[in-house]
Amino acid sequence: MIFLSRLKTTAKKEEQKPPTHYQVNKFLITNSTSDFSDLSLILPFSAHITQLNGSVRGISSKKNAEYDINLDGRVANISPVIIKGLITPSTGNSAFTLDFKSMPLPMITPYMADFAGRKIEKGNMTLNLQYKIKERQLEASNKLLTDVTQ
Repeated sequence: MIFLSRLKTTAKKEEQKPPTHYQVNKFLITNSTSDFSDLSLILPFSAHITQLNGSVRGISSKKNAEYDINLDGRVANISPVIIKGLITPSTGNSAFTLDFKSMPLPMITPYMADFAGRKIEKGNMTLNLQYKIKERQLEASNKLLTDVTQ
């Protein structure tokens, strides 16, 4: 004989707490540093960004909040770099521009050795990088200007 019984349990209902809402109008970044390394090259490359200042605006718990990033600093205490972008964390979409001005070419020798097959000993480079991510697809545009007449 098989007896089936139903047990009626009364679980305590957990109190539903309202979601936490937050908003940061402006997040300041002052005198900070950032390191970038690319270890995929024959000669590893790294860039140290110092004197990094700026802000991030629009940080919020709102569903489609868009964070506006505006930073500037110096690569190796020499060359100015400006970083601007928008990030929408809920979608993963973003758009960034990185502008490097008058960066000494010897700093990027690892890239030149890997892609151009030679070492650069003098000159400057201005580099504009634009990246967009929309619906998990990357779109990139890079502009490079070199001056080796010095």
